[in-house]
Amino acid sequence: RGGQLAAVLRDHGWNHQINTATSTKANGLLLASRLPLTEQTAPELRDSKVGQRWLECGIPEAQLTLAGLHIPCRGHATSRTSLWKHAVQRARSSRHTPFVLLGDLNTGRNGIDAPARTFDCTQRLGELAAMRFTDAWRSLHPTEREGTWAGPLDQQHRIDQAHLSEALAHRLVSARHDHAVIEEGLS
Repeated sequence: RGGQLAAVLRDHGWNHQINTATSTKANGLLLASRLPLTEQTAPELRDSKVGQRWLECGIPEAQLTLAGLHIPCRGHATSRTSLWKHAVQRARSSRHTPFVLLGDLNTGRNGIDAPARTFDCTQRLGELAAMRFTDAWRSLHPTEREGTWAGPLDQQHRIDQAHLSEALAHRLVSARHDHAVIEEGLS
C-alpha cells in the first residue's frame, strides 16, 4: 500500500519523496514534497528502532529542516520512550533554526485534543512548548476541536501535529487538517 500511496502523491505533483526502508509487514514513513528534498536522517539512526519511525530531510528552497515521526501507541513503551527522547533532544538542538517536527505523535492535550483525560506523554508536548515550539494548528485554532483519528467508538482525537521552532513559527500563515484521504477511502 505504501507504493500505491507514493504513486498517487506523485500523480498529484508531490514528486520529491523520501521514505524509510521497511519490510512489507512493517509500517514506514514517507515524506513527500513539491520542492526538492535532501535526506538528513543521521546514519546511525537508519537501522535502529528509532530510525524505523523517524525520517528527517532538508527542504533547501524553503530553508528548513523537517523531521517526520510516528510515535507508537501505549503498548510499545520502550520504543515510545526512546523515540520521544530522541525527538525532544533533536528539537532542543534545532530550536534556533527553521525546524518542523511533525507526524503521528499519539498524544495531545487532555480536554482539548481529546475529551477528558485520555493522553499520556503530554509532558513531552510541554517540553516542546518550553523550548518555544509552536503547535501549528492549535496556534491558529486555539479553541476548536478537530480530530485526526477516530477510535472504534467514534471518539475523535487530534494526535497528528506539526510543531515549529521559534525560528520558523513567524512564517506560519495557515494550518488545516485534510480529511479527504479518509473521506475518499484512501486510508
